[in-house]
Amino acid sequence: MSVSLIPILFPKMPKLIVLDLDWTTWVGDCGKDFFGPYTGTGDLLFDARGTPVRLYPDVRAILTEFAAAGVKIAFASRNPATARCEEALRAFGLFDMACVFLAHPSGGTNTKSVHFATIHARTGIAYSDMLFFDDGPVNIEGARALGIPSLQCRYPNGLTWAHVYVLGGLLNMDSPGVEKVDVGGAW
Repeated sequence: MSVSLIPILFPKMPKLIVLDLDWTTWVGDCGKDFFGPYTGTGDLLFDARGTPVRLYPDVRAILTEFAAAGVKIAFASRNPATARCEEALRAFGLFDMACVFLAHPSGGTNTKSVHFATIHARTGIAYSDMLFFDDGPVNIEGARALGIPSLQCRYPNGLTWAHVYVLGGLLNMDSPGVEKVDVGGAW
């Protein structure tokens, strides 16, 4: 029997984890770099042109661990190719893990504030009870301005366990007697 790391890393359990898609969940920009129909299984698919489409190596395990700990999952992307993003999530077997899927431009803003407002309205989950991972620094800054604990996942690695550990550690710094360190979102 294995022990989930999520309750250990997050004593105040988040209620929702939100992931960006392009360059955070998978390698590339859906609709530009690849598009369905897809063949293959697991974390490696091939698109209609035979181009390999890869899920970042830790993503499936991270989502599985959060889901097993009772944390809801949402995907939020500013990619305008909504149907193509959904098709890729379904091909990877991740779509049904999500309670919310949003892929659309941000309504004139450069952040995902519209996405988060929609996620909050659909789930009733407070921003402070969410976690957010994205490759875009502007998206991270916008989420933090709403009070969402967030961490940037920079190319070429996408979301990794290291990001989860770092964000968990930063949130645990709220414990009494722990000196706060501003890491500026750099990872």
